[in-house]
Amino acid sequence: MPQALTRARASGSFHVVLAFLFTLFATASHAQRVGSAATPLVPITGEATQRSYPLNGRVLGPNGEPVAGVRVLAQSENQLQFVTLSESQGNYRFEALPAGAYRIQVDDPAIQVISSQKITVGSSGPNRADVVLDTAPQTGRLVGTLTSPLADQGGFFFGFVSALRDVDGSFEFAGASVVFQSGAEFAIDHLVPGAYRVRIDGLILAGPQFGGPVFTEFFEDAASVEAAADVVVPAGADSAPISIDFGPVLDRQIAGTVADGNGMPAAGVTV
Repeated sequence: MPQALTRARASGSFHVVLAFLFTLFATASHAQRVGSAATPLVPITGEATQRSYPLNGRVLGPNGEPVAGVRVLAQSENQLQFVTLSESQGNYRFEALPAGAYRIQVDDPAIQVISSQKITVGSSGPNRADVVLDTAPQTGRLVGTLTSPLADQGGFFFGFVSALRDVDGSFEFAGASVVFQSGAEFAIDHLVPGAYRVRIDGLILAGPQFGGPVFTEFFEDAASVEAAADVVVPAGADSAPISIDFGPVLDRQIAGTVADGNGMPAAGVTV
């Protein structure tokens, strides 16, 4: 086993730091690529010069429990609409709302609950609105196992498993779970019932240089989130467990014949 890899295994603090840094990287990556920022439902016109401000909050059940993966709408007095999803622990965020009065509304057919409140967004702040649902939705979990054949050959593995939900044609981040070793089980909690797509970002640390690339895959080896298979989360229960083989698959063989320019078998050729 390479010496660098042996030293890393002996350092628990190094392992923890790597896991923490990768979790930060994966979270930032999702904020940029899967749309944790609000998505405008209608064009914004005539307000290009108006200042914009972020708006944060949480979606909670009547007993304070977080609710993830629900549609949160922000509607202005002149009927501009923005939409985003609540994420893990019920958090939601609109990155840039033009200053003004809004009605913040949870309106989601998956839970058949409508709750709303009014807020003024502007420089005076605090630009935060928690929405408490009148009725507790029956949320479920997306569960499964994440395995990396490359990491099984020796090395460390960190996986960031995300649940994405279709919001008006755009797949938005609804929740995630971090896996710290190959073969570990994961669970994404507090999801409203419905169909989700699963994205996996993984960092594999193995080999003589003690390094490896960050891989991104979608469930069932799909090339994109649009082509990924649905995973259904039922109300008040776990999804059917999914099994994910992540990253390069080792120990596969390719056989064939090397021929010369005349089509005759050639020996001693390096492939």
